[in-house]
Amino acid sequence: MIMKYLIIKASNLTNVVVLIASLFISYFLFLFGIANYINPEVPDAYLSQNTAVCVVLCLIGLGFLLIAIASLRGIINKNKGNKKKD
Repeated sequence: MIMKYLIIKASNLTNVVVLIASLFISYFLFLFGIANYINPEVPDAYLSQNTAVCVVLCLIGLGFLLIAIASLRGIINKNKGNKKKD
C-alpha cells in the first residue's frame, strides 16, 4: 500500500542523481550497521547501546533504500509516459 505513493516526479537526471546517491548512502549505512553489530570487541556494558545504534543505522539505510526505489519508479514512470506519447 505504501509503495503506491512512493514516486519522485522529477527530471531523469535528477532521479538518476538521487538514485545513485541514495544507493551509495544506503549501502554504507547497512554496512556500518551490520559491521557494528557483529563486532566482537563490544563490552557487555555497551551491548544494548551498540544494538540500538545498529538498528538506527539499518533503519536509516532502509529509508534511503526506499528513496532509491521511489527514484527508480519515477524514472520508469516518466519513460512509460514518453512511450505513450510516441
